[in-house]
Amino acid sequence: MADGISVKTPGELSFKYIKEYVDEIITVSEDEISYANFALMERES
Repeated sequence: MADGISVKTPGELSFKYIKEYVDEIITVSEDEISYANFALMERES
């Protein structure tokens, strides 16, 4: 699931916003991504 959004380095424009607005970056497992997507879809119903 996350392979499609995986990049080695962020682009210059993205990096500018990351430096300004992101406090922390964490890594998560594929299972955690799947569960989060499921929970979000479930709340939308």
